Amino acid sequence: MRFRTVEMAYVALFVALSVVSIYLVRILPPVMVLGVSVPISLMPMISALAGALLGGRLGVMAMFLYLLLGLIGLPVYAEGTGGLIYIVSPTFGFILGYLLSAYVSAWLVRRKKSLFRFQLGMVVSLLPLYAVGILYMWAILGFYLHKEASLIYIALGMIPYFIKDVAVNLLFAVVAYGVTKRVNLAAPRVG
Repeated sequence: MRFRTVEMAYVALFVALSVVSIYLVRILPPVMVLGVSVPISLMPMISALAGALLGGRLGVMAMFLYLLLGLIGLPVYAEGTGGLIYIVSPTFGFILGYLLSAYVSAWLVRRKKSLFRFQLGMVVSLLPLYAVGILYMWAILGFYLHKEASLIYIALGMIPYFIKDVAVNLLFAVVAYGVTKRVNLAAPRVG
């Protein structure tokens, strides 16, 4: 698989945004959603945005490199963690879900780059992200940590996070669409 220089730069930009977003969570105040204090994680938005702006191949590559950086031990996961041990963390499934999120977003946006398609891609990309994340959490809690874990209760517990992510993704879909309309004429085609 060969990459042009501009493609490598775009992938590197999204990997860097992913890493920076993890540290932004520490300074951004949480929001209240349905009575739950929800931290402002930007990774669900960044993974969807990577797919929407870079296309499936490059968007997934950016999320894969982010995943790889954490697994080799760099502190790029939540709360500045990393390493192979993170594979048995209940939240690791969400990191795996970022790859699917980028792909789904790219697939929905690629045909017609309209505001509606950006919004659709950015919101629908949350479904596989949460599906993988919730199933992985359930499996790790139940089979590895031997804790009583109900799939329904885990999914219900994620509703405030999902609502926050839908709102953030809708907002950034509008921003991304506006940017692509202005930059598309000058920028080389990626994805």
